[in-house]
Amino acid sequence: QKKRGLSLLNALSEGRDPASIGEMTRFLALTKGKRFHERMLYAWMNSILSGGRTTSINVATPALLKAYTMAGDLVGGMAQYTRSGGQDATILRQLYGESVGFTKFFVDSMKIGFKAGRAGTQNFSPRSGAAFIEGGNRSAKPFNAESFGLEPGSPKAAMADAFDALVSAPMRILGGSDSFMKDFMGRSQAFGELYAEGMKRELSTADLAKFMDDGMDRLFHEGQILSDDQLKIRGLKNAKDAGITDSFAVEREAQKFVRDQRNLPEHKFHQGVADRVKENVETTTFTNDLKEGSFSSRVEAFVQQNPGMKWAVPFFKTPVNLLSTAADNTALYTVPKMLGMMANAKFRGLEDASGKAIGFSLKALEGSRTRILRQLGSSDPNVKFKALGRMSMSVAFTGWGITLAQSGMLTGNGPSDPELRGAMEQAGWLPYAVRTTDADGKAVFVQYGRLDPLSTVLGSIADFGEALMHSEDENQGQVETMTAAFSSVIANQLTQKSYLQGLSNMVAMLDDPQKAGAKQLTSMFSAIIPNFVAQAAGASDPELRELDGFVD
Repeated sequence: QKKRGLSLLNALSEGRDPASIGEMTRFLALTKGKRFHERMLYAWMNSILSGGRTTSINVATPALLKAYTMAGDLVGGMAQYTRSGGQDATILRQLYGESVGFTKFFVDSMKIGFKAGRAGTQNFSPRSGAAFIEGGNRSAKPFNAESFGLEPGSPKAAMADAFDALVSAPMRILGGSDSFMKDFMGRSQAFGELYAEGMKRELSTADLAKFMDDGMDRLFHEGQILSDDQLKIRGLKNAKDAGITDSFAVEREAQKFVRDQRNLPEHKFHQGVADRVKENVETTTFTNDLKEGSFSSRVEAFVQQNPGMKWAVPFFKTPVNLLSTAADNTALYTVPKMLGMMANAKFRGLEDASGKAIGFSLKALEGSRTRILRQLGSSDPNVKFKALGRMSMSVAFTGWGITLAQSGMLTGNGPSDPELRGAMEQAGWLPYAVRTTDADGKAVFVQYGRLDPLSTVLGSIADFGEALMHSEDENQGQVETMTAAFSSVIANQLTQKSYLQGLSNMVAMLDDPQKAGAKQLTSMFSAIIPNFVAQAAGASDPELRELDGFVD
């Protein structure tokens, strides 16, 4: 096995092709075991993540979600200001400070992103490490010279290291962009909260500037958000800078530094800002941990414990967070659940901690597992008004989207009748797209399917609008029609997601191995070819070729 592996590596390092496909096949047949499986899975997952579109979408999607969220916060801030008779402008001040932060921290955050991409690690949350890939050894370099036991400095070692760098490039690029977005959004939000707090304290211009500078210095250290772990890292660095060499003494100094920092008067406020920033940033980049004990967390644990499942579900936490965020921002899901919880509290006569009846009020939402509903029931007025603004945006956006869907400007999954669907496709119609017109007035459809979670929000609205449109006019207000429309929305959204296709294909293969097995294997092996290669080839040769077999 090792001899064949070195033979292939020799051929590649000398610029020659392997002797034959048979040689590679025999090598693959011999190379069994955990290490080989990890290498193949690592290469496959990197291949899935490669391509310019994937990288751009990884940045664009959190940015669009952030813009949508800030628009909702603006609505909530205006409501807060009006409700208080012009006395409380906390949210509006936060948004102003955050907007200033966008221009102030862009360059520094870009540097953090580049550094993280080169190193293969991200430090926003010190415990997260190089969290670029779900599961597995995040710091491993499975194709470098060391992993093959090659002598450093030799041509073979250089070739192996270069190949490892090429294979891992997609994860490093996406990890760097993820670090950039987290640092950029986190610093900007923290800057906004510090500005609003300083204005609330009525600080002078000089004192406000010092308050904000000191706060940002404590909240962020080399790209890391404030936490006990971050403070300990700073304490260790200070001890070493002071010339302390004894390991026990260094540890004592670090622990003392953490205690001293936690006893500072502003620590509680700064830690609260850090916690809110971390939650919002991880939610916006879809990297927040799944709720412990939930069904999704148990499924994630099962996948991690059974690496073979990665071929069917290469990524799990991120898709779950995408769907959860989409649900939070879709009135079709949140409004019925909100009304149901409030009605249930009224019907059952539930009481709050003080023994006061909750009744039909937002207080009934305090324990909800849905993030936006839980925020609506919060006792913090800033959190509650922001959630009210986002819910208002969601309701307005849903009504607008249904109108667009019924006019044909926004498409969903489309009709199930094959003849009608075929005729529409011949005319240029596409599912899950926005209809525009070109210079000649011809309809052009631009698909939005990859911009999750916003695509799920738009797709849900479009599916719901189309389902209502295709029902009988006299039945559009009936409960049965509404329920059927809502069911079709859920089914369409779950089956159309590309990140759920692996699981869907695996189930199909188990159900009918002869028919679906070859299709699944073809999909898996073709995915090993990086996406950027396929995208470049598609751009230069857009013609669809006929496939006659597995090798093709």
